[in-house]
Amino acid sequence: QLFLLNRTAAEKLAIEGGVTPEALIGEVLVMEPEYENEEFGYGFHHVVDGIIDDYKYFSLKYEHQPLMLSVYREMPWAYEMLVKIADDQPAETLTALADAYTKVVPNRPFTYEFLTDRLNNLYRAEQRSVTLLSVLCSLTVILALFGLGGVVSFLAWQRKKEMGVRRVLGASSWRLLLRFNQEFLVLLTLATLLVGPVVTLLARRWLADFAFRIEPGISVICSAAVVVGTVMLVVISWQAQKVIRQCPAKVLRKE
Repeated sequence: QLFLLNRTAAEKLAIEGGVTPEALIGEVLVMEPEYENEEFGYGFHHVVDGIIDDYKYFSLKYEHQPLMLSVYREMPWAYEMLVKIADDQPAETLTALADAYTKVVPNRPFTYEFLTDRLNNLYRAEQRSVTLLSVLCSLTVILALFGLGGVVSFLAWQRKKEMGVRRVLGASSWRLLLRFNQEFLVLLTLATLLVGPVVTLLARRWLADFAFRIEPGISVICSAAVVVGTVMLVVISWQAQKVIRQCPAKVLRKE
């Protein structure tokens, strides 16, 4: 039998004893000292055999917790068993496990759970929140694009005489599109400067519930602005070119 400590448990015990974590190796720890047994007297005595690195066995909302592991060469009992199975034949493997289990323990039902399902349960609430926010954001973007397309069509129709004059004076379609897009790019820049700090603050407050998290910064805001700006330019150019490509002579004659 081996008795192992994770790094967090070793560091906390080392602080209590005033030693380094590595100095705990070989020391005896008494677990449950209030319990009396015939073999060891009070408590259960364990010799620390080593220290292992921390690994996450709770949600990322929590810091690393102290962990003590007893590793047996031959387990006297087992409540659960971890089995690594191939992804190509999970049903056949589960059937074989159930048959082997029934032969050893015929009086208890065979139950199983996949590790991925257990990990997903740790973040069930976050997954629901992400799904809800994704749907709402998608609806918001779609409605905003419809509104933007309508505004661009109306503005382009109002300025079709101006565009016709510029076309007669030699302005190209690309130059007119660029001029039209510049006005909206200025608005997008102002919106990003105003909304960016607010979004960053809200994101940091939400992520503050997690012990392990990223720190959203200006790069995230800039990336989102670039994506939004690209989609916006496509919508604006698509709507504006319908007016720009009209024959300037016909437009001026009607006006």
